[in-house]
Amino acid sequence: MKLIREKRRKYGFLQSRSKKIVVGVLAVFLLAGIVTLVVAIFGGRISTPVAEESSMATSSSSEQASETSQAETIDPATMVLTKQSSDWQLLLVNSHNPVPDGYKVELTTYDDVELDKRVLDAYKAMHAAAQADGYTLWISSAYRSPEKQQELIDAEVKKNMREEGLDETAARQKAMLTMTEPGYSEHNTGLAIDLNGVTSINTPEYEWLCQHAADYGFILRYPKDKEKITGIDFEAWHFRYVGVENAKYITEHNMCLEEYIAYLLENGQL
Repeated sequence: MKLIREKRRKYGFLQSRSKKIVVGVLAVFLLAGIVTLVVAIFGGRISTPVAEESSMATSSSSEQASETSQAETIDPATMVLTKQSSDWQLLLVNSHNPVPDGYKVELTTYDDVELDKRVLDAYKAMHAAAQADGYTLWISSAYRSPEKQQELIDAEVKKNMREEGLDETAARQKAMLTMTEPGYSEHNTGLAIDLNGVTSINTPEYEWLCQHAADYGFILRYPKDKEKITGIDFEAWHFRYVGVENAKYITEHNMCLEEYIAYLLENGQL
């Protein structure tokens, strides 16, 4: 019996010692694992939720910057619209953008001139304000059919040939500095007006219009410093209705209509 008790004591001792060893080994492995994890995190070898979010944000910023960069490449002088604005006031017609197929001009007659009836009230208000300030405005031309536009081009070409001795090609090239092909003219929209008496920047009416036209929704369509963008020589008499809000922004920021449309496209507003 004594021998058996002695063996049991030794066996219990060995069991206790073995447990301590096992616990110690596990503790060492656990500590080593924690150290490895910490080193991996701070060494940047594994991804953390914060790191992933930061990476995603950086990627998103890069994509946005890329999109912005692409948008900024819009050239107002050569842009071709795949779709016109749903706002009729912002219809863009020039040598690259014709009057859209199916576009309906809402014509009315005023002083023997046809124009879009949606422009008439604004023009009347501008005319009355100018008259009250001592200036006289009247419309010499507004809406023209494509057929009428062609007649005017042909007449201008013949005039250049007759008066300046130019051949037909040169005469036509000169005519097209201030005219556009049928279907590509603002006059085909009924939204543009030519004003008699406003012949140059030195006329009092021109100065008045530069200060007040935007208050009635009109802009100088072909400014003197925008010929390379509009493709048309400066015309002091040619004004276009775009709505008061648009006109004021365009005028205040020294834009032409092409630049304004490009700006709206770049900012996702069109």
